[in-house]
Amino acid sequence: MFVGIDPGKAGAIAFVYADNTVQSWRGLTRKRRFGGEMVNMYDVKRMHRLIKLAAYWRDRRGCKVHVALERQAGRPVTSKLSVLEAGKGLGIWLALLDLYNFADFTWLSPTKWKTAMGLSKEKRKSLELCAYLYPEHHLPVGRDEARAEAILIAEFLKRQLYPING
Repeated sequence: MFVGIDPGKAGAIAFVYADNTVQSWRGLTRKRRFGGEMVNMYDVKRMHRLIKLAAYWRDRRGCKVHVALERQAGRPVTSKLSVLEAGKGLGIWLALLDLYNFADFTWLSPTKWKTAMGLSKEKRKSLELCAYLYPEHHLPVGRDEARAEAILIAEFLKRQLYPING
């Protein structure tokens, strides 16, 4: 099983199984009252349940689980606040991977996996490639770029670890 994680605030996680079936989840944040005001926060409980599910496949079902986490980096045009928010999400994912003994996960830069998959910075292209590779996994156009990218991160990892010859 291959797990792809897009750790941004609008991020997602995807599982690509050996039989090429796919599961993906977005909405890893939720609005809640915190410190007296309504804020959009990472849904740590949901993130925890999803990593626990990957650990279940590994520990209880004897499935080899490979995890890839997209490396986040601030860019000159990114505000300090959004860099801080991305860092929070990344920290949560790192803590959960450590908690469930996925310390051998693979770091991936967006440039590396997107270039190898023939993609650019256009999110729409990720949706199109995902729909081509996994037509049975319906992703509504426009709102599921993060899910498409999480699936493609897992697909990239699969291709890196088990290249198809010929």
